[in-house]
This record gives sequence, structure tokens and C-alpha cells, in this order.
Amino acid sequence: MSYHHLIISERIRIEVLSILGHSTRFIAKFLHRHHSTIARELSRNKIKNEYVSISAHNN
Repeated sequence: MSYHHLIISERIRIEVLSILGHSTRFIAKFLHRHHSTIARELSRNKIKNEYVSISAHNN
């Protein structure tokens, strides 16, 4: 099983799509990732209940 980190462009897309109100499953299909990967990314990297892609990438 191989593991690949999310790149900054994916994180920016996650941020934009979540702001637009799309579900984790929709975002996952859009990025060709598993929905649990998106859900984990969103829950781990929130600042004041909003996902911030730049902060997530710098961690």
C-alpha cells in the first residue's frame, strides 16, 4: 500500500470546495482521493472552524 501526501494545490482545492459547501465525498471524487482522507484533512487543520490550506501545508 502506497501513501502520498496531499500537495498544496489539492489543499487549496479542498479549502475552496469546502467553503462552497461541497461534501467530503464530492471533494474526494473530484481529487481522486478517499473520502476519509478528505475528512481527516478537514478535521485536523481547522482554525476557528474553517479549513486553512496554507496552515495545513506548513504543518
